[in-house]
Amino acid sequence: MRRLLPPLDDSSRQPFVGELPSGESAEGVYVFGVPADARDSVTVELGHRAGAPRVLFAGSVV
Repeated sequence: MRRLLPPLDDSSRQPFVGELPSGESAEGVYVFGVPADARDSVTVELGHRAGAPRVLFAGSVV
């Protein structure tokens, strides 16, 4: 079953903001609540802008 989980408004989050010059790097922290019965198979889909190719990360989480 596919579930879309919105990011939580958690004090540890640090979302990306603004633009990043070419060749530079940055980090962001997003926090999601994943139900215990769904943690064996989690997929995170990441895109840097609308219409761009996406990266998928899949696996179990603890």
